[in-house]
Amino acid sequence: MASKIKYDRREVNALPISVNPFGKRVFVDATNGNNAGGLTPQTAYLTIQLGLADMEAGDEMVIAPGTYTLTATFTPLANQTFRAAVVRANFPTVTITSTSALTGDMITVDVSGLYFEGIQFLAGDANLATLVDIADGGPVNGCGFESCVFNGADKTSVVGIQADDSTATNFPTGLVVNNCLF
Repeated sequence: MASKIKYDRREVNALPISVNPFGKRVFVDATNGNNAGGLTPQTAYLTIQLGLADMEAGDEMVIAPGTYTLTATFTPLANQTFRAAVVRANFPTVTITSTSALTGDMITVDVSGLYFEGIQFLAGDANLATLVDIADGGPVNGCGFESCVFNGADKTSVVGIQADDSTATNFPTGLVVNNCLF
């Protein structure tokens, strides 16, 4: 049974068993963040990029409800977790989108052990090829998406999750997609 944490007076699930128990938890809040260290909801970072810059392998990011716009490709480290503070099945409270300056992939996953929960990945105005590109630069073992939405908006060419490699040397293993919409 997962333990619970309090975030802005709401209960949310704590770390899944597969995450490094010694990793830190970083908070991000686009509305109330103040960039004061990110280790509590009261000191949350304003942007995902600032929170990501403070994370190491094995850390968890808890993201308050809101819309977060990426200006550069999001490249996580091994065994990191990114979860919405409030998770509702098929109705994400966190949206990650991008600006028109971002081209290629919104998120590049070339490390193992990543977990995303309760997040909508939205193409926005970007000239994206892929919302989440897995194993493009190296083998990936274990990556999970739970209660996420992959929305290419009106761009019919945008791929939700791309998990392939032309040489078949980097093909991911252990990719788990549960209760997600495309």
